[in-house]
Amino acid sequence: MEICPQKSDVKSPNSASGMKKTCKTALEINTENANDTVLIAAISENRSRELGIAMIDLSSPHELLLWNIIDSAHYVESISLLEALQPKEILVVETLQKQRVNGEIANRLANTMCKIIPLARKYFDNPSQCVKYFDSMSTFHVISGSNCAGKTTYMKSVAIITILAHMGCYVPAVAAFLPLRDRICTRFGTSDDMEENASTFKVEMTETAFILEKATKASLVLVDELGRGTASDEGCALAWSISENLIAKGIYTCFATHFRQLNELANVYINCKCYHLAASFSETNVRYFHTLNDGACPEYPKYGIQAAKMCGLPMQIIRDAEEIYDRLKSNQHSIKTSTSVSVGRVESRLLHHLLALIHAGLDKKALRVQLQSLKEANQENSIE
Repeated sequence: MEICPQKSDVKSPNSASGMKKTCKTALEINTENANDTVLIAAISENRSRELGIAMIDLSSPHELLLWNIIDSAHYVESISLLEALQPKEILVVETLQKQRVNGEIANRLANTMCKIIPLARKYFDNPSQCVKYFDSMSTFHVISGSNCAGKTTYMKSVAIITILAHMGCYVPAVAAFLPLRDRICTRFGTSDDMEENASTFKVEMTETAFILEKATKASLVLVDELGRGTASDEGCALAWSISENLIAKGIYTCFATHFRQLNELANVYINCKCYHLAASFSETNVRYFHTLNDGACPEYPKYGIQAAKMCGLPMQIIRDAEEIYDRLKSNQHSIKTSTSVSVGRVESRLLHHLLALIHAGLDKKALRVQLQSLKEANQENSIE
């Protein structure tokens, strides 16, 4: 073993006077078999005593130690920052069946009940009162509401609060009682996967299949608007079937949706409850309360169009959309165009045929035959 002192005036750690004079120290050891370097830094003399860095036994016939003075103020700053960020109280969770809490903290761990108030009063003038329960009699929550009402934000806050509680941290709530979870399964977003050549709907169904396979009664499942990547009728049917599977397994689930049919699940299954994010709509204004209320969402008229208007779509598009919506609601499934539009479309098609014949290079006889066929076709269309 080779010892290379960086400063010749450093005394051996065996000397008591040398240890007292050393305020910031480090140990550097080079071995014969390898060039490994062990660097142990002691921030100060009292930190040295706390950390117990006074002597290192190399389990070797030769116990050779050398202490070098270093000036690294950033060590002190780092330790100070860590001490400032250190939580005052620590939650210790031993197993999923047995838990122990050290000290008083804001969260509580329970075996069955789950009470959540997601938003902190401190940071809001009008705090949201989202107080809901998960228990054995209420495992599946259908959450409905208009666009921009806060359905996705609410579910994300539930996930974040659950993670914070399992870390032993305070949660942004007046009170929160949370059970231990073995996993959190989420289905958010509508992104496709170009690398896997998967469409939006394929990604949605693949992730849902994983949730159905892996989720247990100790899991938390959060699903946001499942089934919107395909036809509305088929998407609603899939959402209903998947919901029934989760309800039957007793998996704690928040299911946000725009499918009003899913609210009927609460009439079929006793452990299913419906909630909605409140809002008020007028002809000129939309107001979101961001509160979770009992029951299915009221049928607000044209709430999607109102949300699109708030996002800045041109007023002409908004007016056209409202007119088309009214036609569809009056059971006119096929929007009939006006007579003038139909005539204009026929004339445009005839003009395209004539231009094609001009550039076709046909002789007079062939051109006469084509014009006669066009005339007969247009006469039949006019009769119809």
